[in-house]
Amino acid sequence: ETVLNVVPATAADQVAYVKNKGTVPFFTRVVVEKKITPAEGSDAQLDAALVTLNINEDDWTEKDGFYFYKRILKPGQETSPLYTEVGFAPEMGNAYMDAKVEIRVLAQAVQSANNGADATLALGWSEAVRTLIVDEEELQ
Repeated sequence: ETVLNVVPATAADQVAYVKNKGTVPFFTRVVVEKKITPAEGSDAQLDAALVTLNINEDDWTEKDGFYFYKRILKPGQETSPLYTEVGFAPEMGNAYMDAKVEIRVLAQAVQSANNGADATLALGWSEAVRTLIVDEEELQ
């Protein structure tokens, strides 16, 4: 979703979750990438750390840069939201005016059958997922 005209020291409602559209239960994990592109004509160096997410730590756990869902996701089910809000720090000055913030969430799944009871210890996760996040400009 696109949210326009965001100002510092505010938050925007955004939700990220995973849905099992398949036919077998699985564990899931996601990697989140935040990117800020300066306004056209600006060469400002902008800090994506000033954009925060209210991560749901009750249902998700972070390990090695990934967020793992704590339960098995059955066919047709959705996870609890990974986050529901994007925050913009008060320190975001004029250099951030008209900048574009992108939050990319890439999900991965591995079978849960015969794969333990803990997603962080499950086998079969691919480390290649980190290289799959690319700029849209690179795809053209």
